Amino acid sequence: MLRKMVSILLALVLLAACLPAVAEGYSDMLAKAEEYLAAGDLAKALASYQLAQRLQPEEETARLGEANVRILQGDLSVAIPLIDAVLEQNPISPDAWGLKCRADVLSGDISAFETDVVFAEVCGAELTDAYLAAASLYADVGMPEKAAEVLAKADIGAMNAEQQQRYRETLARTGGAEAESADASAGNSALDSAFEEGRLILENAELPAITADAVEIADEVWEAVGEEKPADFDAFISGFLAETTFTWLSLSPSGNSGILTAEGLPGICCYNGKYHIFYPSRTRGVEDTYGNLAKMYSMSYQMLLGREGVVYSPDGRYAVILNCERVLQMAQYYLDPVVIDLSTGEMILTATYANKINQGDMAAVTTAAFSSDGRYLYYMVYGKGTEFRTALYRYDFQEDKTELCYSGSDFHYYPRLFETKDGAFLILQDAIHADETMGITRISFENGVWTGTDRLFDQGIADWRCHELLYSAHSGYAVVSGACSLLGGVDYAFQRIRPEEDFAGLNRYYGISKEDGRVLAMTADEISAQLDSWTNRLKDSGKSVSTVYHEAPVQFILKTALSPDGRYALMLTLDYGTNENPTTSRHLYLVRLDDLSVREVSGIDPIDIRVGDMSVNFRPVIEWNTDTLLIGTKDGVQAYRFQP
Repeated sequence: MLRKMVSILLALVLLAACLPAVAEGYSDMLAKAEEYLAAGDLAKALASYQLAQRLQPEEETARLGEANVRILQGDLSVAIPLIDAVLEQNPISPDAWGLKCRADVLSGDISAFETDVVFAEVCGAELTDAYLAAASLYADVGMPEKAAEVLAKADIGAMNAEQQQRYRETLARTGGAEAESADASAGNSALDSAFEEGRLILENAELPAITADAVEIADEVWEAVGEEKPADFDAFISGFLAETTFTWLSLSPSGNSGILTAEGLPGICCYNGKYHIFYPSRTRGVEDTYGNLAKMYSMSYQMLLGREGVVYSPDGRYAVILNCERVLQMAQYYLDPVVIDLSTGEMILTATYANKINQGDMAAVTTAAFSSDGRYLYYMVYGKGTEFRTALYRYDFQEDKTELCYSGSDFHYYPRLFETKDGAFLILQDAIHADETMGITRISFENGVWTGTDRLFDQGIADWRCHELLYSAHSGYAVVSGACSLLGGVDYAFQRIRPEEDFAGLNRYYGISKEDGRVLAMTADEISAQLDSWTNRLKDSGKSVSTVYHEAPVQFILKTALSPDGRYALMLTLDYGTNENPTTSRHLYLVRLDDLSVREVSGIDPIDIRVGDMSVNFRPVIEWNTDTLLIGTKDGVQAYRFQP
C-alpha cells in the first residue's frame, strides 16, 4: 500500500513538473498558428492548431482555431462538427457562436443563421464577418431589405480595412436606403466636417503598385497575341513591370476593382488585388458574328473611355467600358455590348447586331447600368434593332441570355443610364428641333409591362440642352446641367432633382455666381429674359459672343461628379470675368446638395484639369469613387483624396 501511494505521489510530481511545459508548448503553438494565419499560410496554421490540441485536447481556442482555418479553406464539413463539439462543452462560448454563424452563412443555410445569430448576440459574439457574409447571401437571393437590416448591425468604426472593403461591396449590392443612410453618416463624417470648416484640401494619393505575384495572365492571352508563354514567367513579369508605365483609368465604387492601361496592351483590370490582361472569350457569351469583339480588343482602352466612363457591377466583378460619342461617330468599330470579367480579364460578348449603322437590325450600345442585385446588365442601343430608334435591353447573367425590355419613339441614347431605388431606370430624352424640349424618361416594369414616362424641361433645346444625367440611388438626388446654343454649348446652369419624390426640383435652375461663388437660383423666365437680352445686344452691337461670356452673372460648368454617397457635387467651373476685368479663371467647387451651400476646393490648380477634346488622352476628367478622385491633368491621370 505504501509503495502504491509513493508511486502515485511520484506520478503527481512528474505531472506537475510537466504541466508548465505543456502549457508553454500550447501557447507557443497558438502563437505560431496566429503568425501563419496572418501570413496566409493556412496549411501551417492548421498544423499548429492541431499540435496544440494534442497538447491540451479540452482547450477550445485551438479547436476553434482549426475550425476557422477549415472555414477559410472552404471545408465546412470538418469545421461545423468542431464548432458543435465546443458548444457541447461550453454552450455560452462567444467565439464558437461567432464561427457557427459564419459557417451557417457560408453553407447557404439562412434558416440556421437566423436561429444561431440570436444565441450569438446574447453571448456577445464578434459577428462582423458573419453579418457581412449574411448580408451578401441575402443580396444573392434577392432580399435587399434583409441585407440592409443585417448590415445595419455591423459596427463600421470597428472594422478593419478588409472588412470595410467587404462592407462597401455588399452595401453597393443591396441598394438599401436604410443601410446607405447609416453608411452616409458614418463614411462621410470627415468630409462633412471639412466642408463645414471650409478646409477642403486635396492631396495626392498613391494608387496600388503592381507586384509580380499579383499579375495573372490567362493562357488565352498568349493565344490572342500569338505568342508562347515564357518558360520563366516570374522573370518575364518582373522585367515587364520594370519597363512598363501603367495608368489607372477608373476605380469601381466599392474600390475593389478598376481599369488600367499600358502601352502595347489592350487593357488591364484589377480585381481584389489581382491584375489581369484583357482577352476575348471563346467559351462565354455569343458568337462574334461581325468581329466587333475582336475590333474592340485591338483598340486602346484609354481612347474608348468617354464621359460615361466605366460602369461596374455592384460587387465590382464585371465592367462595361462606354463612349457614346465614339460609338455614334465610329459605330463600325464596336457596336455590341461587351462585358469584362475583371476577375479574369475575359471579354464577353452578350449580344450581336448588324455591322453597319444603316443596315439590318444594327443597334449600337450607348450607355449601360447593372441592376442593384447584379443579375442583369441593362443597356441602351441606338439604331434599327427595334421598331424605334432607341431601346432598352438587358443581359441576364444567370440565364446567359439577352432580351428586349422597352422601346420608345423618343431618343434615349445619352449617358448615363441609372437604376433608382425602386427599380426603375432614368435616362435623358433628347430632342431634335430648336423649339422642342428635352426631358428625363423613367422606364419601369409594372404589372408585367415595361413603360416609359417622360418629364420634360420647360425650355427648348436652344436654351437648355443637356448632355449628361447624374443620379445617386444612395441620396436620391439627380443632377443635370444644361447649355444654350448662344453660349457655344457650354453648360451655364444645373438642376437638382429628386426623381423618386415626383421629380421635386424639376425646372428649378441654379448657377454658380461669378461674384462670390455661391449658388444663384434662377427661374426659367429669368433665364429666357437674360438670353433674349444677350441675343439682341449681340445683333445690335455686332460684337463677338465672348462679350456675353463676360456679362454672364454665372460661371460655366465644365464638369460635374457626384460623391460616392450622392450628397455632394464636385463642379469644375470656368469664369470669364467681366467686361471691365476680362480675366479668365477656373475653380473647383463642392456643392452640398441638401442645402446648395458651396465651398471652394484647393490643393490642385483647376487649370491643370483637362477638359474638352484635349481630355481624351487623360481619361477620366474627374471620377470620384470610394474616397479617391481620379483626375485627368496635364501630367496624366492623378489620384487625390481630401486631407483628413
